[in-house]
Amino acid sequence: MARSGLLLDLVRAGARGDRALFRKSLEALVTEERAKQHHVLADRLAAHLQPDGARPGGGTAPAPRSNGPVAALYHETAPERRLDDLVLPGPVVDAGRELIEEHERGDLLRAHNLEPRHRVLLTGPPGNGKTSFAEALAAELAVRTTSDFLVPRGLPADLWRTLGPDEKLYLKGLEVEGRGEFRAGAYQEFARGFGARDYRALVRTGKANETRLRTASEFARRELGGSAFGAGLVRRALYAVWRTAEDRGDAADGLRWLRAELPDYWPRRAALAAVLRYLAARRADHWREDAAAARVLAGAVENDHV
Repeated sequence: MARSGLLLDLVRAGARGDRALFRKSLEALVTEERAKQHHVLADRLAAHLQPDGARPGGGTAPAPRSNGPVAALYHETAPERRLDDLVLPGPVVDAGRELIEEHERGDLLRAHNLEPRHRVLLTGPPGNGKTSFAEALAAELAVRTTSDFLVPRGLPADLWRTLGPDEKLYLKGLEVEGRGEFRAGAYQEFARGFGARDYRALVRTGKANETRLRTASEFARRELGGSAFGAGLVRRALYAVWRTAEDRGDAADGLRWLRAELPDYWPRRAALAAVLRYLAARRADHWREDAAAARVLAGAVENDHV
């Protein structure tokens, strides 16, 4: 069954006639169902996302969507290319990422009576890449919008929105793993939903029905630095958990390392503690020692002071 939050969002969207909320909720629902290997249901749900009535598996839907007399005035397509797929001047990429960040931090802007930009003027001669750039922006925003509805239980939503694609895949994957899901297809679907390029370094084994994510101790020093995931909050938390587990549950060394190596440790202490508490909640046998170490380290971080 889909999560109750997604179902409630779909009901709200229908009651209000909110097409944007309906699409966001349905995209998140499709991602979750594919991760559970419910492909028939996912395809039937995804058919309602197709702008031209095309079904994911081929053929056509019985009744294509119509927007009345204006339907013939434009052609709607689903974006596929991302910003990283395009060769663009640096200032153009920076401007695109600035726009994306505005939407990622929309709640903060609205708290100051501001709104993210919803209109962009692209100029230049034919063939200079305006359409491709617009498609890439749409794809980036779609990935982020979908991922906002897949927050794992136990993690604050505001923290979730600050994490990178690989970090989201890892934390959401732990939740799925906790439900006994060890099929590679689940991680492949989340990789697509979150926009993660390559998650192979995060898994211990990639066999079809034995796929699971590495624990803190299985990572040890692997993938520390050198990549977005390796330099992120989640990977640094995992490394400190491993050091704590190596010291038989003594958090002193792990805490010292976090103070020295985590940028902006003090402002990010609450976010770090939330990630550690989430790791401490793992119940699988292969997480037993690391979960205990995460619990001790989370308490040390929460009680830390200058």
